[in-house]
Amino acid sequence: MATAVHATDIVGWLQLVPVINATGTVTRLGASPIDADVIAAMAAASQLCVDMAELQARASRINLAMHGRRSRHRHAGRDGRIARGAAACIAGLDPIKMAKLPIATDAQ
Repeated sequence: MATAVHATDIVGWLQLVPVINATGTVTRLGASPIDADVIAAMAAASQLCVDMAELQARASRINLAMHGRRSRHRHAGRDGRIARGAAACIAGLDPIKMAKLPIATDAQ
């Protein structure tokens, strides 16, 4: 069985300089800590194969019931990652450029 690797071990192995995140949950700073229950659910789900369209439809219905709105990110998979990656390359870390990126107002 694989041994768990601590985050500081990875930082050292990759020869990175840790930063203090005073911003909140932002991906460019490594996102945020994940709750142990979420990690357990992700580990369990990683052992299964399901139809992603069905999964997203179900998740959207749950989100609607819990929060009164459907899920916003409905483009899982290669195409969505390519589009978001291109937007990240265009904007970089510049918040002014990020704010200028188009927003899909017609998304369900």
